[in-house]
Amino acid sequence: MSPDQSASQPAIVNWFINVIAEYGITAVITAETVVILATWCGIGAINHLRARRRQRRADLATCNAIWSTPSPRKETP
Repeated sequence: MSPDQSASQPAIVNWFINVIAEYGITAVITAETVVILATWCGIGAINHLRARRRQRRADLATCNAIWSTPSPRKETP
């Protein structure tokens, strides 16, 4: 790469090219895959916990609604 081209690129691009040159494309792709997978799993775990919490709240609200309604009483003649 000529000095003119590297000067027109953002610093992050130059850093990324240097990382690839130093460690190799396979290592860089593997590291990126691990980071993406870990992030994806973390987001999935957070969403799963939120869904369980919502379901628990809905179940509790249903239970409270059932127990708060008065039971029908039999009238005695």
